Amino acid sequence: MECGSIETPQVLPEFELTEGVKLLDPTRLVDSTTGWHDHGAGDFSDNHHYANPQCGSPFYSIDSSPYDDTRIGLQGEFGGLGNNVSIEHLWKVQNAINTINQTYELDQTIDIWNYRSHIMLAELRDQVKRFSCSGGIWTQTTDVEGEVNGLMTYDRRLARVDEAQWKADIQGLYDAAAARSNATVSSP
Repeated sequence: MECGSIETPQVLPEFELTEGVKLLDPTRLVDSTTGWHDHGAGDFSDNHHYANPQCGSPFYSIDSSPYDDTRIGLQGEFGGLGNNVSIEHLWKVQNAINTINQTYELDQTIDIWNYRSHIMLAELRDQVKRFSCSGGIWTQTTDVEGEVNGLMTYDRRLARVDEAQWKADIQGLYDAAAARSNATVSSP
């Protein structure tokens, strides 16, 4: 730093980008940081955590950020429950297949995968009831490359989801949100 010069703080790109998006359409909420460290830009305090959700809650894990109560609590991703199926349903690239054991959690059967997904959705429902959780995004719709944590396999031929259970769990999320509507958040 030269004598007499003033050092300006570094502006993080997500703040500039968020402002640009809001100028294009000020009626929309903006999630600026999904998938990386939340520096406080945008309308959502977005947490990613696998497998268990940590949405709008007073607990978080490294490298997640603590919930920012001036913003909307969102679980930008959670789940990450894997179920390795036969080779016929996988993306047939050996390097991707070699990474399957890096999945956050591997469940041995589809029944156990559904049991674990029920637990994760119940945790999210509890966080909607108790804390400031306003939504969550399950990871992920389909298997992708070496990831075996989709609602269905890479080839879209095998669905892991127990539809009746998932419908009930999702209805439970809607019911929890409706019960909290315009209410203050209570601590556990």
